[in-house]
Amino acid sequence: MTALDVATGYVAKGWNPVPLPFKQKRPVDVGWQHRRIATRADVERYFDGKQMNIGVVLGPSSHGLTDVDLDCDEAIVIAPAVLPPTKAIFGRASARASHRLYYHPTLATTVDKATLQLKDPTTDGMLLEVRVGGGDKGAQTVFPGSVHESGEPITWEESGEPALVDDDLVHRAKVTAALCLLARYWPKKQPGGHGSRHDAALTVGGFLARCGFKLALVKHYTEFVARAANDEEPHDRIRAAADSVVAYQKGDKTRGYPALKDLFGDKIADRVADWLGYQGARDDGPSGIEASPSEPVVAMPYAWKAAESLASRQWLYGRRLVRKYVTGTVAPGGIGKSSLEIAEIMAMVSGKPLLGIMPPRPLRVWLWNLEDTREETERHIQATAKFYGLTPDDIGDRLYVNCARETPLVIATTTRDKAVIVRPVVDSLIAEIIKNKIDVVVIDPFVSCHQVTENDNNAMDMIAKEWGRVAERGNCAVELVHHARKGEAEITVDSSRGGSALADALRNVRVVNRMSEVDGEKAGVANHRLYFRTYSDKATLVPPADNSDWFKLESVDLCNGPPGESDLVGVVRVWKWPDAMAGMTAADFDKVAVVIRAGKWRESSQAEAWVGYAVAKALGLNADNKKDRSRILGMLKVWFGAGSLIKVEGLDEARRPRMFIEVKES
Repeated sequence: MTALDVATGYVAKGWNPVPLPFKQKRPVDVGWQHRRIATRADVERYFDGKQMNIGVVLGPSSHGLTDVDLDCDEAIVIAPAVLPPTKAIFGRASARASHRLYYHPTLATTVDKATLQLKDPTTDGMLLEVRVGGGDKGAQTVFPGSVHESGEPITWEESGEPALVDDDLVHRAKVTAALCLLARYWPKKQPGGHGSRHDAALTVGGFLARCGFKLALVKHYTEFVARAANDEEPHDRIRAAADSVVAYQKGDKTRGYPALKDLFGDKIADRVADWLGYQGARDDGPSGIEASPSEPVVAMPYAWKAAESLASRQWLYGRRLVRKYVTGTVAPGGIGKSSLEIAEIMAMVSGKPLLGIMPPRPLRVWLWNLEDTREETERHIQATAKFYGLTPDDIGDRLYVNCARETPLVIATTTRDKAVIVRPVVDSLIAEIIKNKIDVVVIDPFVSCHQVTENDNNAMDMIAKEWGRVAERGNCAVELVHHARKGEAEITVDSSRGGSALADALRNVRVVNRMSEVDGEKAGVANHRLYFRTYSDKATLVPPADNSDWFKLESVDLCNGPPGESDLVGVVRVWKWPDAMAGMTAADFDKVAVVIRAGKWRESSQAEAWVGYAVAKALGLNADNKKDRSRILGMLKVWFGAGSLIKVEGLDEARRPRMFIEVKES
């Protein structure tokens, strides 16, 4: 591929290429940083058939393209553990994956520098630099399609889109550089033992904890420091660092900055502390052991705002899913909850009211099916699309599906003594949500996204709040689909499996119940197991059957096999509870009124003269038939509510006070 072809491809991405001499990295023409090559004609003007290198101008002229240039072996090993994941990575044979690309639209304007250079304070050698392209000088990087001065071709490791990142990128780059210094000056292995390296891990663990890093992240970082240092006992280092973190969290004395300085020297300790944002004292302490400080508590004054100036809630699906919040669905197994979720997802993605709710616009949805295979998930998605007549254009590029058997999702796990968040997984998840502009994330089932004890309320509260952080940072709605305990006739919010802290922490909890046999008889359906109802139960108030949202499972033939052998898949559609007043007219009430006026009818349905028998007589119904009786009760409810019928106290045949029903006369 010629330089002309490569440069044309970069322009198509919105990047601003710059011509470079072959095997060189510096432009020779003046004003390259202010020039914009944006069209085919521009490319042809500056690139020809000659052998040349190709750079890309970083910063605003390339949509905020930022290059994290890893200049040392330690950085290449450690960066994937710290920097945000990205699909655009390149390098050369002797320095593979040494460049990681990101989009940060405002970094160049806020930093106002061409590059942020992070150097070894002892040798002044470059560890890594964040090439942002700010300031007057600008910055460019030699890109794939070029040849390094050593003769090695510069090639892509991953040639996808750079990740969209926030201001956290600079902080992560500094953390990477700090860990590089720790790895570079990691103690040498001692003959016959590993004492000094073990001590180093204890020190690093304690110091990272003092810098605000949680247990899972300290273990993760320590592992990569050990790898970069070619330490042969990484598991011991991880355990030692974790022990220090646990001790710090308990308030015990642990190693801190003095120990770090004793072990790595003043220059390295100071630079590491600066890059990690260490806020503690740097005075010497006895044997490098410090007491764990308590966190300061600061009262935040309230700032008055006009009510009309407050941002409105961003509802995404009905009044259940809202941006930046977590909601839940609790249901027993085998009822159709996953089919319901997929029908709602297809409604959101298509922007169509498949189940009666109109999304504000076609939404971008990410489904994590942590229970079924991809094939089974695809069957349900395509069956739903077939039932509702959806086409590929209705879905577009807005639906994302991950399945656990391919890519597990575990955001929390358990150490020897407590539950912890797996921070790299959460950070990667948030980065993907931001990159793909996801509106709604569905986790089905919740139990498969963690490895902690469900009855541990502290752990459940921590995980729920972490999902809240995902919703907040990702600017999306998150729904957790949770199993109910087995054996409960009526599912409520209190039926959710495990500790109550999960449901308590959610903004809204919807419960799903299968239609009971009794309700099936009242509704007059043939197979009550095909019907289920939902309602919001955060307040644990159970509405009557006819006030719930009802759904029915319809069988859809995928036609993916011979007749009689293809797959049948259940798809959810809206179903309405029979209306007791359907087909009723004012004349029908007049018939009922005539019968009631002619007798003395009781309120109690246990009485022989129950008013329901008057209704049945007037309308030709059977009050002893369950279906008719249910309809009669519905009519009476409406007439009482409208004031057409009234309750009056009177005496029965034995002169005992009873409640009777009369027609209200106008």
